[in-house]
Amino acid sequence: MRLRSHSLAMITAAAVALGVGGSIFALDRATLPALSVMQTPAAPILDGRPDDRAWEEAPSLTVETESGANLKDGASTVDIQAVATGEEIVFKFRWEDPTRSFKHLPLRKTEAGWRVMHNQYDVEDEDAYYEDKFAVLFTRSPEIGGGGTVHMGPNPHEGLPESLGGRGLHYTADGSMADLWHWKSVRSEPSGFMDDNYIGPPVQPKAEEIAGAVRYKAGYATDPGKAPYSNNFAHEGPGGYREPLTPKRLPASLEELQERIGSVDLDPNLSDAAPLYLPETLSVPYSAQADAAIPVGTIIPGVLIADAPWEGDRADLRSAAQWEEGYWTLEVSRKLVTGSKFDLPFDGAAPLYLWVSVFDHSQTRHTRHMRPIELLIEAAQPTG
Repeated sequence: MRLRSHSLAMITAAAVALGVGGSIFALDRATLPALSVMQTPAAPILDGRPDDRAWEEAPSLTVETESGANLKDGASTVDIQAVATGEEIVFKFRWEDPTRSFKHLPLRKTEAGWRVMHNQYDVEDEDAYYEDKFAVLFTRSPEIGGGGTVHMGPNPHEGLPESLGGRGLHYTADGSMADLWHWKSVRSEPSGFMDDNYIGPPVQPKAEEIAGAVRYKAGYATDPGKAPYSNNFAHEGPGGYREPLTPKRLPASLEELQERIGSVDLDPNLSDAAPLYLPETLSVPYSAQADAAIPVGTIIPGVLIADAPWEGDRADLRSAAQWEEGYWTLEVSRKLVTGSKFDLPFDGAAPLYLWVSVFDHSQTRHTRHMRPIELLIEAAQPTG
């Protein structure tokens, strides 16, 4: 089944022209594309490859997404499948992305010192030196605009801070909770996880968010818990990252780093050989002495990954991905019912709608589709 997205302007214009906006949307909901979740006795192996027998037999659906950065015509086609056992659900997503992008905010040593490679990361709207990402949103509502979680414009909610990028905020207006999964090719994939997030009502802004020094995320947040990744440099707000800075850690061995990541070409439109991150176990705290031994022109990762586990609700999603010949394939699994209030259960007890977004080395400018996919789960009950 193929779902072709339409622009919000076209849908809205049609509703206004016919003078029956409510019934237009009712009809649209009644004819939503659906993805059936096939029951299988054994879950596919999470390896980012489509060769499990379950994927040969499971129903599939294709959605055309649009309006993303860096992709040809801003578009990417996403193929989706899902299977369930008595305890878990496993999704397979395959999407078009011409480049494998692992250059996530690299640090380059210059004569003046270390600089973060970026265009506009200071306002958290980087679309050059960033990793490939993929997001999946689950909602109870089929409302256009991500089940009512997307609010466009520089200041969509009176009395709350503006978005740094000026394009909008994510939050729910009715007190509900949406489940957001966020895969990151450099920060989460090496650990075998997909970051577990949620969208809820807008939270009270902090002083630095009101002042515009830190991005205000409204109702978008990570699930409770911990992830082992972090930036290899201190935070700077709007207007920052223009001057040299001090890395938090340096490679313990430049030879080991080069052997692991290979030669790094700073052209963001070229595919990369390996994820650009620095394991803390293979690094040393910054010191002037260690820095002096590193030649000008050296590139080191802007991402640190600690030797620590993912913890709490944030660690609910296990994943694996592979990029080959212009396509990413991602497999991700989760318990059908986690018991967390930040997760939506896959128990078939209430309607569930699915949305996907592709990020081609872009921080926020992802693709989208207007009509959701209804997820049909048949007898997908946990065994205990």
